[in-house]
Amino acid sequence: AVGHDAQRALTTGSYNNALGFSAQYALTTGGYNNAVGTNAQYALTTGSSNNAVGHDAQRALTTGSYNNAVGRDAQRSLTRGSSNNAMGRDAQDKPRGNSAWATTTASRQTSVGQESGQGSSTPSDDIVTVGYRAIADGAKAMALGSMADARHAGSVALGSDTITTALAQVHVGPRHLALGAVTAPDAPAAGSGARLYSDVVGGKTRLVVRFAGKTVVLATED
Repeated sequence: AVGHDAQRALTTGSYNNALGFSAQYALTTGGYNNAVGTNAQYALTTGSSNNAVGHDAQRALTTGSYNNAVGRDAQRSLTRGSSNNAMGRDAQDKPRGNSAWATTTASRQTSVGQESGQGSSTPSDDIVTVGYRAIADGAKAMALGSMADARHAGSVALGSDTITTALAQVHVGPRHLALGAVTAPDAPAAGSGARLYSDVVGGKTRLVVRFAGKTVVLATED
């Protein structure tokens, strides 16, 4: 440990490294943790195999394990979630500047980009957000692109400023193509692209594209 009050409470923990003022301040028995930066892993007590680089990175983490944070305030509010990865200032701590959406107990989240992370205060496991202020809300949602917003469980938002509109939807580009499943999505506004989806009519699966004011069946199951 290098720094004033670094690892101050350590008792039997092993293979821990702390560099910075109050880094791993409360650590007692946890092992294989690495903290670089003022107050990095400050509250960590028994968690193991966590890595934090940056001022206040993983500051509130106590018992979580296998988390990685790089950037000022990255995963700052995470307490006991596990297997999360965050890179960028305020990643998984202030998505779009909103501290109420901070990741605290969710697991297996991956966020790369400043202020990227989950899109509500409800913990969402297994989300992926890549890009400046990219957010995802709902288990296994994925947002890729600056300001991309996957608002539904299992949905995918691809491209800057893209916003999903339904569960398990793949939305490509803010004005281009949306892929849905089972039920017809709302028709897009005129001049805003098309939506491709599948449904079942008369016991047969159809592939359908929907424009503003028009629906075209591309193929029907034999």
